[in-house]
Amino acid sequence: MAQRVDLIPLADAAEAYRAETGFASAYTTLRGHAARTGSVYLGAEVRVHKAGGRWAVSRTDLDRGLRAERQRRAGRVAMADDYEHHILHGRDGARFDTTWGYYTRRGPFHFAHHSHVPRWDTDGTWYCSTCWSMASREHDKPECHRCADWNGCGTDCTLSALRCDTCNRRMEV
Repeated sequence: MAQRVDLIPLADAAEAYRAETGFASAYTTLRGHAARTGSVYLGAEVRVHKAGGRWAVSRTDLDRGLRAERQRRAGRVAMADDYEHHILHGRDGARFDTTWGYYTRRGPFHFAHHSHVPRWDTDGTWYCSTCWSMASREHDKPECHRCADWNGCGTDCTLSALRCDTCNRRMEV
């Protein structure tokens, strides 16, 4: 097999990815994944090759992964900007990532979760999608099995309805 000329060491590729994105898996994790699957994630699945006893990736494949990461980042920035201008996208149940976390839509309401707040401190906030005021939550459902027998399921399993007193809207969930 002819050696590919655009190969760069996996360690250099990981550092380039970290410099571009601010995060990357540890090199030992990447090496282990390379050995097990023949690929690593650097913005996209990138095939790895052994070259001179070291793991390496194609510079072309790394550039493809970095482009994909830039596009995702630009999409999150655009979603956050639209959200600040009270523009919601998509259909019910779809998740939309932003620079601050994510939101999902459900009928006349939407749920926003800020990723800088740990999941155990908050389960996010429901808002009215018409007036953007915080929705009131009604809890009339019985606890799920996990909540009843252990220490909580991490979801709002007893949520039965959302209500906006400003718009006089209510939705059973």
